[in-house]
Amino acid sequence: MSPSDMLEDSPIHVNRILAIEATVDDMRSQNEATHRLLQDVLNKLGPAQARNVPDPRQRPVLTYTHFLRGAEKELP
Repeated sequence: MSPSDMLEDSPIHVNRILAIEATVDDMRSQNEATHRLLQDVLNKLGPAQARNVPDPRQRPVLTYTHFLRGAEKELP
C-alpha cells in the first residue's frame, strides 16, 4: 500500500478511533458510577462479619461428641 493510499483512508480511521475513544470514555464513566453505587450499598450494609464467627441468631449445632462430653460431666 502506498503512502497516498493510506492518506485517503485516514479520515475513516480517524472517525473510527474517535468513536472508540468516546465509547471507552462512556464505559469509564459508567464504571465510576457503578463503583460509587456499590460503595453506597456496602456502606449501608455495615461492616462485614468474619466467616469463622458464629451467627448469634443461630443455635449451636450439637454433635455426638457434645453429648459424650456432657455425659462425662454427669458421671459420678
